[in-house]
Parts: sequence; C-alpha cells; structure tokens
Amino acid sequence: QMEWAQRAYRLDARTLRIDLLNAVKEDVRDHHNTHVGRIDTLLLVHILLLTFALATLQFSDQYVPQTADSCPECVEVAYPMLVSIWVYMIAAILILPFWCILM
Repeated sequence: QMEWAQRAYRLDARTLRIDLLNAVKEDVRDHHNTHVGRIDTLLLVHILLLTFALATLQFSDQYVPQTADSCPECVEVAYPMLVSIWVYMIAAILILPFWCILM
C-alpha cells in the first residue's frame, strides 16, 4: 500500500512539473507573439515614414520656399518663420526613418 502511495506521489509530482512547464511554454509563446506584433507595427510605421521621406526629395519648384527677390507676394516672404519650420520638418522627415531603423 505504501509503495503505491509513493508511486502515486511521484506521478503527481511529475504531472505538476509538466503542467508548470506547459504554462511557462504558453507564457513565453504569448510574450513572443506580443513582441512580433509590436515589431510588425514598427516596421509598417518605418516603411511609411521612409516612403514619405523619399517622396519629399522629389519636390517641384512650386513646393520649395521662394526668396523675396523671386516672389515678393509669396507667403514665406511675409512669414519668414515658415521657411525655418519647413526646413526643420524636411530634416526630421529625412532623419527619423533612418533613426527608427536603428531602434
């Protein structure tokens, strides 16, 4: 009787270990799936940023700010701060996708 009780105890202990390992395995799998989802989202955002950044390099002359000599009635002549904002935005658009790739 005692021998069967010891066998049952060992069997229960093994079953408990296997259940714990299965729970850990499921937890690791869930964490992995969460990280894969985050990576997919980041890659999509980076691709969109890079596409937009490369598209900004193809400006026509009408989208580039004009100087006061070439266009005295232009908005950027009246508000010179717009040119600075435009330059910083273009710089950010060109730098951010490559910086995001490193992250």
